[in-house]
Parts: sequence; C-alpha cells; structure tokens
Amino acid sequence: MDGAATVFNEAAPTTTQAELSQITGWLASAPVADVCIVSGSIPSEVPESEIAALFKACRDHARKLVIDTSGKNLLIAAKTGADLVKPNRDEIMEATGLKGLREAALSLIELGAASVLISLGEEGAELHDRNGYLIATLPPALGNPTGAGDAMTATSGWALSSGMMSTDLIKYACAAGRLAVLEPVAGQFDWTALAGQTANVAVESRK
Repeated sequence: MDGAATVFNEAAPTTTQAELSQITGWLASAPVADVCIVSGSIPSEVPESEIAALFKACRDHARKLVIDTSGKNLLIAAKTGADLVKPNRDEIMEATGLKGLREAALSLIELGAASVLISLGEEGAELHDRNGYLIATLPPALGNPTGAGDAMTATSGWALSSGMMSTDLIKYACAAGRLAVLEPVAGQFDWTALAGQTANVAVESRK
C-alpha cells in the first residue's frame, strides 16, 4: 500500500471430498457454539449439495450463525436460515439479480435469512430484516480498505452472540470496518478503540 491499496485475490485452493467430509464430521461431533462465522472463498468445484450440508452443520451447532459469502453460496446461506448474511453491494446484486438494496435483501430474507447486513464501503452499511432496515453512515477514513468487510463480519458475530439490538450491531460493525481501514495490516483493528468509534456512526431507521 502506497497511498492506495493494490490487492491480488487468489481463488480458493482445491478441496477434496475427504477434506470436506472431515470438516462436516468434526462439526457433527462439536459442542454447540455461541456463534459460528463462515467466511472466505469456497472452491468453485464444490457441489452445491456439499456447501448446503456444510452450512447446515454449522447451523445445527451454533446458537447464532453468520455467513459472509457471495454468488450462489449467498443464496444457499439464506436458505440455511443464517441469523445474518453479510454481502457487499456488488455481491447481493449479483446473487439476487435485483437492483434495489431493500428488494435484494428481502429476497434473501424470504429464502430464510433472519437479517442481511450490506456493506457499502465508504458510504457505510444497511441492516435489513423483515420489519424494516437501518442505514448507517460514518465519516470517511483514508487507509487500506482490504479486510474491512471481514472486520465487520467478525464484529457482527460478536454482537449477535452478545445479544445486541440491531442499532448497536450495525454501529459496532461499521466502527470495526472503519478502524480496520486505518490499520496497515488487512483486517486488523484496535479492539480497545471499538466502543469509542461507535460515536462516529449515525443510524437512521426506515420501513
């Protein structure tokens, strides 16, 4: 990074059937967790049925499930009944084929997702559920945006497991994303500064 960040995103490595079975087998015997977060690239050759089985295993072994994914996997995540899915603007438009953010979010909610957090980069974020949605805005931050979405996902999982209300969840998620931009290393942020950073996030409620 030199003023602006240059990013090289590689495809996920090939995953064998044996490795997938090992993961789902481990989940089947794991104790129930307060929160499970599924995030990152999924190899393109993995069948939809295997992805659905993996997501279901996570759903069955977590009190709260957060999934950050894209494409067809975002639709599968919604059908799994995730408590929160976190696409960015481009990902939700591509996955749903719809143009409006509210319309696209409602389509995922109709599939089974409880809520949809849409990250909008410098513009902030929107948090949708069946009853309405929240729009969060915050001052722009100069730095490396790589990993800001990951910081939002992780903080959303923590907020859900802590029993936070929707307004606090989106405030903390946006604050984490902004703090991550200020760090030179992708996805890291100063956890001790998180609560104070929420004061910079304005939230508007809409139906």
